[in-house]
Amino acid sequence: MSDILQAMMARARDPLRVEREMLIHVIEKIIELGYLKSVVEFVANNLSLDNSRLLDVGCGACWFAPFFLARGVSQYHGIDEYLDLTTQTIFDRRKWLSQRKTSCGDLPMSLGDFLSCFPDIQTTRTQICNFNPDGIKFDRVIMLTVSEHLDRPQEALAHVAGLLSPNGRIFLTHHNYYAWTGHHYPPQTVQQYDPVDPTMTELADWNHVFNVALVDKKMEQINCIRIHELMDILSSHFDIETVAKVSLAPETGLNRMTPEIRKKLAAYYDEELFTEMVHCCAVKKNGQPASSVRMREAIPIHVNNMRKDQGNCFTAFIPWRISPSEFVLLEDGQELGPGQTTNIDIRIKGEGRYLIWSKLLYFSASDNSDPMVNGRLYTLRAFDHTLN
Repeated sequence: MSDILQAMMARARDPLRVEREMLIHVIEKIIELGYLKSVVEFVANNLSLDNSRLLDVGCGACWFAPFFLARGVSQYHGIDEYLDLTTQTIFDRRKWLSQRKTSCGDLPMSLGDFLSCFPDIQTTRTQICNFNPDGIKFDRVIMLTVSEHLDRPQEALAHVAGLLSPNGRIFLTHHNYYAWTGHHYPPQTVQQYDPVDPTMTELADWNHVFNVALVDKKMEQINCIRIHELMDILSSHFDIETVAKVSLAPETGLNRMTPEIRKKLAAYYDEELFTEMVHCCAVKKNGQPASSVRMREAIPIHVNNMRKDQGNCFTAFIPWRISPSEFVLLEDGQELGPGQTTNIDIRIKGEGRYLIWSKLLYFSASDNSDPMVNGRLYTLRAFDHTLN
């Protein structure tokens, strides 16, 4: 019996709720499919785990959870709003590059039955902002390719910080939306790309960055947060210790950039277009976290970031730190409005109406001209509450 298997069996219940031979078979299958290397060893190489209470945000089908116990974690708690403990299906983590899950069939027990063999593992089906364990603080938090799916990143990361004990640490991996592979759909490799497949061409070669309507309809679970925006939010609640950026490789689109495409992407910087993944370790700040909204901050709405919607309405991506109650839209320095109206009113009436909604700004020019060509400067500016 391998050392890792012995360590896991030492943390199992006594007596077991399943046959010992079946449990060993399942553990060996999980190892064979790459879960130990791609998840547990990867985390352990970036985050000290010894005798820690570990919170796994967005744990998914966490067949790997007991392996954390074998690596020294005292308690593991996984949360995911889509957690299904009845599943018996397992996927091949060795082929994760494609982002298309390859099913390897069903195991002889459910995920819930497997996890119940280990008394120091708990799971909760919930969103992070709704997770409030009574009086429990965690020493470590992991968020593995979760940050790009958070509906409210600012609130979620603040909540995570509140769940950590003093000097608690977080390890976060972020799949960057603005990379060639950032849309999460095929193609995820150049070899996979079929230029005659319209479902691929509308995404490939950074087309997903331009197509706001497609993002709205097809990718509602991808929040399109930019790397510097994520780092801003993190640094409000954590002291960032290390940041590693994994660049695109030739097989993941590095050489697909052309001068014509780069010109269209003038509003974006090179690093975010050529960074596929970000790995970040950070420690919880001591004392009161800094505000993520900087008063009097001005955020220009670049022409290259604007897209025609319908009628008098145009759209633009906006940072996640934008709050409708904290910002107003200006046209050449003059306040537009009314704000937070409906997109239907903006389309039909326009005349400066706007709506800050999730990752998008819906807006209209004061005279219903085209803001992409009218030469005016559009800016979101934070209220200065110190003047009130």
